[in-house]
Amino acid sequence: MIILDKNYYIDNTDGLNYILYKKQTQKKDDPSKEERFKVVGYFSNLANAVKRYAEEVFGEENKTKDFTISEAVERLRKIYNDALNLTFVEEKK
Repeated sequence: MIILDKNYYIDNTDGLNYILYKKQTQKKDDPSKEERFKVVGYFSNLANAVKRYAEEVFGEENKTKDFTISEAVERLRKIYNDALNLTFVEEKK
């Protein structure tokens, strides 16, 4: 498992595909305290999974804020750089 941030991670459990997951917001009336994640997409390589992650994060930010093209490029660069500071989690067997 590769943790990208508190809301996203990439898994490669089958050894073939990289699966990008996003944390779902929990409903107030949900008695379960378990974190739930939804699949964002399946990718044949890690680079494409990270690219989609950056697009997802930037897209969420762009809903509430306008960017000039230079600001957008700089923000995407920061998202990619942050994603490259990955945290790898060893699976417990």
